[in-house]
Amino acid sequence: MVRCSHYPQAPAFLDACDELGLLVWEEPAGWQYLGDQAWKELACRDVEEMVRRDRNRPCIVIWAPRLNETADDTELYTRTEKIVKDLDGSRQTAGATHGPYYLTQDYQHDVFGYDDYTTYTDGLGRYPFLLPPARACPTSSASPSRGVAARPGPTPVATPSTSSRSRPSPTPSLTTRSAATRPTPAFWPGPASTTTRPSAFTMRR
Repeated sequence: MVRCSHYPQAPAFLDACDELGLLVWEEPAGWQYLGDQAWKELACRDVEEMVRRDRNRPCIVIWAPRLNETADDTELYTRTEKIVKDLDGSRQTAGATHGPYYLTQDYQHDVFGYDDYTTYTDGLGRYPFLLPPARACPTSSASPSRGVAARPGPTPVATPSTSSRSRPSPTPSLTTRSAATRPTPAFWPGPASTTTRPSAFTMRR
């Protein structure tokens, strides 16, 4: 899938995606910023114009009513979600979050997206570290008919190597390791609560 970040792409690009059969996630202009009410009105206008322009394209499979990596805003994103669904109820909606929003409960869309930038260091370098998967999908405030769906529990992760730059060796599940032995990611938002978020890009049912 091609994620068109972070603005609608040129029609010529989407023409090529249609021709080649590439699946597209399209989102409006925006990145880590929400302005005043006048600014938000323009954001809603951009979402509407994006869907009106491209809703007849076969390549589009996901709309993003949530602006990239922005803070939770219940009023704004409930409104943009409704704009998209009113114009095109045939496709899923999404939005990319990051940082502490891994655990957000304020999410109005169908597909949860998370940009995982977490890393750990071992004194020799910095390495990627995936956050553990969440266990459940809470009901969306914009879609109260969606219930909680069971998700897989934590999966094995890698621990940093202190002797070389070689790939870390696998370890037992996070549930069997103490917090003191786990690598600490740079953007780790803290211990997961009992109510957690779905994994990145997980379809809700």
